[in-house]
Amino acid sequence: MAKNYSDVLFNSSEDEKPLLEEEQVIKRYTSRATSWNCLLAAACGYMLGVGSSLLFKERFICTDPSLALWSPANGAVKWKTVTSDRYFFTRSPYMGTDIERLDAMWADLYDYGTSAISPAENSKLLNSTLPSPKDNNTYVVELQVFHDLHCLNMIRKTAYPDQYPEMWEYYENGTVNHNSLPSFHLDHCIDSLRQGLMCTADVTPVVFHHNADDPYHIFPQIWSTRTCRDFDRIKEWAIDRQIERWKLDLDVNTKIVPAEDLSETFG
Repeated sequence: MAKNYSDVLFNSSEDEKPLLEEEQVIKRYTSRATSWNCLLAAACGYMLGVGSSLLFKERFICTDPSLALWSPANGAVKWKTVTSDRYFFTRSPYMGTDIERLDAMWADLYDYGTSAISPAENSKLLNSTLPSPKDNNTYVVELQVFHDLHCLNMIRKTAYPDQYPEMWEYYENGTVNHNSLPSFHLDHCIDSLRQGLMCTADVTPVVFHHNADDPYHIFPQIWSTRTCRDFDRIKEWAIDRQIERWKLDLDVNTKIVPAEDLSETFG
């Protein structure tokens, strides 16, 4: 009887051994799964935090995609809020017939606009430029804003033909010659400004108001508050980079491109 009881105990122990091993395997698997779940949860939490941070930055940091194309003056671009002046029946300091004073003021806006850049900077341009005829290590550019101001000044002058008669050429019968160089130059400037305005496409709302002299209509307000690039900073950049005029002059022996070969350049 004892033998049988002993056999039963022995056999029972042998039967329980696989169960104990299986239980240990399950515990190890459960422990490992728990560790992986913890790691996965931590990773998800980290990604969620990073995503939220990026979303926050995307929503609250203003970027300027127009600076995506490299310019040597990109670092000078800063922004500020500006309220425009109210001029209509009263002329701004940049308008009128005081020609000597006005010409000086307009020249101060853009007459330093030809800038020097290095060969390394030239290599970063989307469209490379030419070096100075007098200095192969000095490359020449002009920022678009200064070309635009030159064009605007030209249009201003054409509005005062009595002050700037050279802006127009006439046939012998007194009619305007619209096929003259000044006329083509004027058309170029008008269309260049058109393209520039459509490119920047200022979306500042122009609000309407009542006019005391006409209670039956509402009129667009002639002033607004907008976010502007700081022109003074860009002007300072250009003054620091202003190229000496003698470096732009061609040598006596420099080959001049015949006028007929310029058709592809000027259209």
